[in-house]
Amino acid sequence: IQLIKGIPPPNSSTGPDKISWCHTSAGVVSVKSAYKMLKEGDWNLKDEKWKSDWLRANLQNNSMVHEEGSSWACLFGLLIWRLWKNRNLFIFQGKSWSSREIVQVSLSWVNQLFSALSVDFKGNLKPPFEKESFEDPIFLNTDGALQLGSENAAAGGVVRDANGDWIFGYNRRLEKCSIFNAKLWGILEGLRLIQQRGHDEVIIQSDSFEVVKAILESTSTEANSALIRHMQSILFQEKRWLLRYISRDQNQVADCLAKQALIGTNNLQVFDAPHLMTRTLMELDKNKNIFFFRILLCN
Repeated sequence: IQLIKGIPPPNSSTGPDKISWCHTSAGVVSVKSAYKMLKEGDWNLKDEKWKSDWLRANLQNNSMVHEEGSSWACLFGLLIWRLWKNRNLFIFQGKSWSSREIVQVSLSWVNQLFSALSVDFKGNLKPPFEKESFEDPIFLNTDGALQLGSENAAAGGVVRDANGDWIFGYNRRLEKCSIFNAKLWGILEGLRLIQQRGHDEVIIQSDSFEVVKAILESTSTEANSALIRHMQSILFQEKRWLLRYISRDQNQVADCLAKQALIGTNNLQVFDAPHLMTRTLMELDKNKNIFFFRILLCN
C-alpha cells in the first residue's frame, strides 16, 4: 500500500500506463543496466581496473559530447571558467565545489544551450535562453529526501521571486518510493501550485543532474515515467519555463523542507511564510547570489 501511495493516479492528459524498466531512471532498457543486474554479484564495478579502462576510453575521447548535440569547445571553455571560479571561491570564502559538481553544472549548461537551439518540444515552446524571453519569472527550487532504514520518502520545494524573496514553500510525505521519484514529486507538486496561483514564467532548479536530464530528454508522448508526463502536461501550458541543474549548496532551503516532511503527514502542506530554519537558509542563499542567473537573462 505504501508503494502504491508513491505512484501518481491515472490522468487522461498523460495517456495510458506504460511498461517501465526499474533498473534505470528513465525506465528504458539498456545493455549496461541489464548486464549489471545479471552480473553484479560476480564483479565489483568500483575495482581499479575498471576505472583505468574508463579513464582511457573517456579522457581520450570527446565524441560523446558531440553525439549529445553539444560542442566540446563550448564545454571546455565553461569547465575552465568554472575551475577558475571554484579557485576564487576557495581562496576568498573557504568553500569549493566537488569535481563532479563542476563537470555536471558545466555539461548541464552546454546541453541546455544547444537543446534550446535544436529541440522542438510539443507546443513550440520558445527557446528559454533568449534575453527577452523572461519578463517576470519566479524561481522554483525542489528536492526529495529518503529516510534510511524505512525507505520512506518526502518531497519539498520553495518558490521565490527574482530577488530571492519567499513567495511560498511546500512539502509532502510520500511513503515508500525511490529518491529519483521523490525529486520528481517535488517538481510536480511545485508546478501544480504555481499553475493554481496563475504564474506562467518559471525557472525550475534541481540539484539532481539525473532528474534534469531525464525531463529534458523526454516528451509527453515518449516519457515512461507517469510523473514526467504529468509535468510536461503542465509545462506545455506555461508561457515560458526553464529547467536547470544547480549544486546542493544552492538548494538548501528545498532540502530542509523535504526533510521536514519525513516526520510529517502525507497531506501536502503549503507555507506562506518561512519557518525560522528556512528563513536563515534563505538569507544564506541570497548572500551566495543564487539568482545571478536572473541578471544574465534580463540585463
